[in-house]
Formats: sequence, C-alpha cells, structure tokens
Amino acid sequence: KTLSQLTTSTYNLIGETEGGDTHFPDNTVIHGFLNEGSEFLAVFIEYPRDIVSVQVEAGKGEYSNPSDNLLIRTAYFGDETANDSRKISPVKIVSEETLASMYPNWLSQNSADRGDRPEYMIQKDRLTVHIFPVPNSVAAQSGSKLWLNYNYVPAAMTAGGNTPDLPAPYHNLLPLYAAHLCYLSDKLNDKEKSMNFYNSFWEKVTRLKSAVTKESKELQGFSWGYQDVDVG
Repeated sequence: KTLSQLTTSTYNLIGETEGGDTHFPDNTVIHGFLNEGSEFLAVFIEYPRDIVSVQVEAGKGEYSNPSDNLLIRTAYFGDETANDSRKISPVKIVSEETLASMYPNWLSQNSADRGDRPEYMIQKDRLTVHIFPVPNSVAAQSGSKLWLNYNYVPAAMTAGGNTPDLPAPYHNLLPLYAAHLCYLSDKLNDKEKSMNFYNSFWEKVTRLKSAVTKESKELQGFSWGYQDVDVG
C-alpha cells in the first residue's frame, strides 16, 4: 500500500475525510503517525533486514555497527569464496557478562590471545561490536570478513507513492496504529478509542506474525503469499 492509500485508510478509521472537515487538516501529521507505526513494527517483527560485511584486521576486535541498526540478528565469519577452514560459519552473539564469565581475558591485547577464527561477538556499546578471539594474521587474510545480518530503521515515507519498508502483509495494519495515535492526541483525546485501536493493532500483528513464522518454518524459506488483513 502507498502512503496515500494508508493515509486515506487512517482518516476512514477515525470517521473523517482527508481534505474535508477534519481534526487533521495537515495530512503530514497522519504521515508522521504512519511512519512511527512503521518504526514500531520494525523492531517487533525484525524487518526490514540487510546483511553487511567488513574485512577483519589482525589485532582488531572492535568494528562499527551499521549506522541504521536497530538489532543485530545473526553474525558470521569467513570468506564467501572459500571451501576450507576459512569458509563462512556462524559467530555466537552473547552478552558481555557471558563472554566475561567464559573468557575473563576477552579485552586482552596480547597477541598470544588472538585466534584463527572469532567464535563470539558482543554488542559492546550502541556503536560498536567486539569479536573474540581477536583475529590473528591467519584470521585476517584477505577475504575473511565479519558478516552482520541486522534489522534496520525503515525509510520514512514522505511522498504519496512511497510504500512502507516492511513486508507487504503488515502494510494494512499501520492505519490501526495511526488511528490509535490520532485518538491519543489532544485533537481527539479519546483514550478508550485509542486503546481499542492499539489492542486491535497488536492482536492482528501477533496473529499475522504467528502465521508468517509457521509458513516460513514449513517451507524452509519465505513466501509473502497472503490476503489483505481486514482493519475494519
């Protein structure tokens, strides 16, 4: 669905007409609510996603998070062209506390503590991840990279023809969230109706996510075959 279509749906849900007698004559307010819903959904369903990679360096354990990162889902290390010990395999994402309990020396800069293949990764801070063991010269051969599969911030919709940067089945749910915010605002100020739309939004999101997850597991892949979810 386009931003224009989602905006019209939102006005319909609150019983008003875009461009007519409405509490929201500036439709960019509705656009903002729809974009807020898109960002809110992105964290819960872990979409949209991207995979990025960076060449690792000997003696370097810290690497930058993608600037638009919301959540790192999985990590891998290796050379995508290799078919030997350097081929890509998963890196376990753990908490700092877990890593420290297993390897109290995880911050060591001693070359003797470096390894041929990083096995663990932690989110060190908002901007940085840390891999352990820190790569040695073997691990840092050309082509050996750290790969991150991450959930990123959806692009904001600004033009009428823009579509949400989310899987298509979720598009129809955004007006429910926008209507929730409309009634929460001081323009309509109806907390009961706001909560009704919020609950309806979550009920449909949860039901849809469950169906999508089941389909994904059954097919060992992902298909976006679906019917529109009724938001009425």
